[in-house]
Amino acid sequence: MYTKVSLITNYDEGKNNWNIEAGDFMLQRGNSSGNISQKLKIAVR
Repeated sequence: MYTKVSLITNYDEGKNNWNIEAGDFMLQRGNSSGNISQKLKIAVR
């Protein structure tokens, strides 16, 4: 599974820059929330 980093970032106005939160996340792909076909756990440190 691939995703653009820009899709999981947010803009921090205090830092005037893009940011990605640290933590453990589960990325899920499917054609609906009831039909998830792929899952990928990622850790951002």
